[in-house]
Amino acid sequence: MIDNEETLPPDPDTIILRSAGIDIGSATTQLVVSRITMKRLGRSHSSRYVIVDRHMEYMSPIAFTPYVDRELVDADSLVEQLSEWIESEDYGEDSIDTGVVML
Repeated sequence: MIDNEETLPPDPDTIILRSAGIDIGSATTQLVVSRITMKRLGRSHSSRYVIVDRHMEYMSPIAFTPYVDRELVDADSLVEQLSEWIESEDYGEDSIDTGVVML
């Protein structure tokens, strides 16, 4: 979970996570990093959490999805591009808590 000056004192009913969303399309690729605040519904420890706030921290430029040939995505080039974006914003290995890749 995010540990910075914006984080409030520990509250078992609140969770703050940093999430990365990667959209790899047939033509373009993009990365978005957000801070998500979730709160527990109700008083029971078995109740579920809901997202109550989302703050976008970073949105990469849109880049063309790299291909090796007409059908095969160039995974090495794609990883290189994503790594550049992540490193440009100083996100370390342990700073992303969750995420999704959309293909």
